[in-house]
Amino acid sequence: MDSFKYEVKTVGGVFKLRSTKLTELEELCGDMGNKGWELVSVNYDWLMVSYTLFFRKNVLN
Repeated sequence: MDSFKYEVKTVGGVFKLRSTKLTELEELCGDMGNKGWELVSVNYDWLMVSYTLFFRKNVLN
């Protein structure tokens, strides 16, 4: 059975430009992917104008 560890990252904010958020999202996903993390889910918060990204990584027993 596979075991995973999870990490949650938040990108954005009310006062950040949309283009800045997109660049941060691309860089975060690239960095996490290079470290072996897999993007599982993304939630968008309309009130805070931010993205919450859920990553997981397979843990060897």
